Amino acid sequence: MILLNCINHKQYEEQNTIQVSIYDDQIYVYNDASFPKELVGINLYEKHTSKPYNPLIANVFFLAGFIESWGRGFEKIKEECEKTKTPLPEIKITSGGVMIHCTPSENYLKVLKKLKKNGNDTLNDTLNDTLKLILEVIKSNNKITQMNISEETGLSIITVKRSIDSLKSLGYIERVGSKKTGYWKILK
Repeated sequence: MILLNCINHKQYEEQNTIQVSIYDDQIYVYNDASFPKELVGINLYEKHTSKPYNPLIANVFFLAGFIESWGRGFEKIKEECEKTKTPLPEIKITSGGVMIHCTPSENYLKVLKKLKKNGNDTLNDTLNDTLKLILEVIKSNNKITQMNISEETGLSIITVKRSIDSLKSLGYIERVGSKKTGYWKILK
C-alpha cells in the first residue's frame, strides 16, 4: 500500500525515482513529492481527504481494484499493522518529500534472531530470507497453519502460500495428512 501511495502521489516532472531501502530489520521508502499543506500536522492513519498528485493514475489503480478509494491507503496500512501486531510506519514530511520508515513485528524479529543464530549452512545459502523465515517457523511448530504463519511473521497470507509452494517444490517440506489435522514434514 505504501508503494501504491507513492505512485499515486509522485511528482513525475521531477524525474526522481521512488527510493526503497530494505534491511533485515527495517524498510525505508522515500517519495520526492509535495505534501498538501492542509494535511500537514494531521494523523494520516485516521480519515482524511486525499488529493492524489496523479488522479488519472489513481483512477487506473481504483478501476484495477488495487485501491478502494482515495484517502484510504494509510487507514489500510494501520489495519494491516494491527492484524500482524506490527508497529505503524513512521511518516516524516520534509520540504523535499515524504519518508516512510517501517519496522517489523516482535515475532518477525524473534524468528530473524533464530535464523541468524543458525549461521551459514546450506539452507541459508540456497533460500531467500522469506523462505528461511517460514521454514524456521514450521520447524518450531510442524502443525502450524498458513494463517498462523502469516500472523506470527507479519507476512501476507498470499506470500505465505506462495512461499510454502516454493518450499514444497524445492523439496524442503511436504504436507502429511489433511489441512486440518495434518502436519509439515521437514525433508531437508
